[in-house]
Amino acid sequence: MFSFSLTLSTSLFLFLFSNFFLLFFFPLFTLFLTSYFSLSFSQHVLSPTSLLHFSYFPLLILSLFSLFFLLVYSLSFSLFPIHPSLSLFFSLSLSVFVFLSQTVSNNFSFFFFVINISFRSLLQETACILLFFSFFWHFLSFLFFFLSFFSFYFLLSILLERLHDCFNFLLLSFFSLLFFFFSSFLSFFSSVVFLICSFFFLLFELFTFLYFFFSFSALLCLVFFVFFSLSFF
Repeated sequence: MFSFSLTLSTSLFLFLFSNFFLLFFFPLFTLFLTSYFSLSFSQHVLSPTSLLHFSYFPLLILSLFSLFFLLVYSLSFSLFPIHPSLSLFFSLSLSVFVFLSQTVSNNFSFFFFVINISFRSLLQETACILLFFSFFWHFLSFLFFFLSFFSFYFLLSILLERLHDCFNFLLLSFFSLLFFFFSSFLSFFSSVVFLICSFFFLLFELFTFLYFFFSFSALLCLVFFVFFSLSFF
């Protein structure tokens, strides 16, 4: 009983610690970086290359630190396994919070980019259209990943409970980390697509098709995982 309470308290501490950094510190840090680069680039002519670096740098930092905290969090469940329902709840909550923090930071980054462009070229209407597409894009991606996370963790927990393997929690941590990395890549890819589409409006439909093609492929992989899980029952 003492070991279970100690394990639960340790997992809760790691959960709150990681979410504190992911939800507050790194979005604010990203906001600071984007505002700094926006002010520094406002004195010069913005080229597509400099703007790509301006968008890559904060998102890359956020993704790397999010991946690091999720790795520490997953290893805690591997070393100190607790009940699968608690593991499912904490993993799902952390994944949703991580993706929310990425969405907020991406929107803030794109918002400062749009404000910078609008004040330089006085194209307020174009800036409003780009900002609307940015929030709409991330809203769709958030819905897709929320449903994918929920279905993935739910089916994986059922599968692992049926298998009764000694590596259940290690396998759950590995798949959660892998699926988070895949979703982080698609979120990062969506922000890059928005940056490219702001310069080349003719390619907007092409990149939109490619993004939803990757999303649909991930959904097909999830459906394949469903039938694979049902084959064990």
